[in-house]
Amino acid sequence: MPTRAAAGRSLAGAIVVLALACAGCRNGQPQWDQVSRLQAERTELKLKVEQLQAENEQLARQVEALASLERDVRLDALDTIASIEISRRSGFFDKDRDGTKETLAVYLRVIDEAGDAVKLTGAVEVQLWDLNAPEDQALLAKWNVPPDELTRLWASTIMTSYYRLTFDAADIDLSDRDELTVRATFTDYLTGKVLREQIVLKP
Repeated sequence: MPTRAAAGRSLAGAIVVLALACAGCRNGQPQWDQVSRLQAERTELKLKVEQLQAENEQLARQVEALASLERDVRLDALDTIASIEISRRSGFFDKDRDGTKETLAVYLRVIDEAGDAVKLTGAVEVQLWDLNAPEDQALLAKWNVPPDELTRLWASTIMTSYYRLTFDAADIDLSDRDELTVRATFTDYLTGKVLREQIVLKP
């Protein structure tokens, strides 16, 4: 978007060219096509200058309003996240119907203070644990979902909204495991708040 100074220079240039065009008449007659074009350009530049002035005034008002508020007060107003929730719908699925459950689906809801699911800019880490296994073998897998990917995984139903996260679990041996624990960590990129939740699933 052009700056006010640049738009002003362009406007002044258009006026100069207009004057030169009139001075360079052919056979004493002005070049009306060129004059009309320059007049249109002058009008357009004038409108852009007025638009830039209005935008600058709006930005100045916003800066003034933010400057009058303490940083902690602004963050407290934004900090409406209360918890995260892993839906009981989460679990292992046989996506390609070959008889093997190779996909882990995690339905994650970020809950605000009103109890509603909200869509926020943030990142998610999901860990899969077998807490019955030896300590050095308990962590079976870990996945990270960055903000740009997370925002595309938002889905809604009539009843609620959630992030539907799916992970490839084909390399995880689910046989002879009574239960597995899914742990999710959500980091809110707006306030920096970190929320954690876990759920026990049957393979």
